This record gives sequence, C-alpha cells and structure tokens, in this order.
Amino acid sequence: WDPNKEFQAHCNRNHGLTELEPVTDEIDVAELRDLIQTHQTYTSSDRAADILRRWDETLPQFVKVVSVEYRKVLASKALGEAVKA
Repeated sequence: WDPNKEFQAHCNRNHGLTELEPVTDEIDVAELRDLIQTHQTYTSSDRAADILRRWDETLPQFVKVVSVEYRKVLASKALGEAVKA
C-alpha cells in the first residue's frame, strides 16, 4: 500500500527485471481485497478495516510488482491460447 506515492523511490527494481503497475486486473483486485479482508478478520487490524471501508479511494494506492520475465510467459501463453482458438 503506497498512499504517499513513495514506494517507487524505495523499491529495488532489480536492474529492470521488475516493473511497477497499478492493480487493475479484476482477478488481482478481488484477490487483494480478499487478502486484506482475511488479514483484518484474523488480526482485527484497524488499518485493514479502514482500507476496506474506503476501498474505492485506497485501491489506486496499491502497487503491483511484476517480473518482466513472468509477464513474457503470460503473454506467450495468451498468444498460444489465441492461436488454438
């Protein structure tokens, strides 16, 4: 969670091996919300409860760290599936 937009300046990007992006994919959004909800349930975290309460405001403050190689594998897999269809 990066409400002050400081993560990029402090993140080790592994010399271009990872990229940062907003959490926008529907599946990623659902998984993130579920993880925060589970954390809140087990810990009674006030911060997690606040994040969930203000979800529309806080969701854009999350940053997804993606491996460049992983992204290539996903793109290749999607291309293979498109060719089969």
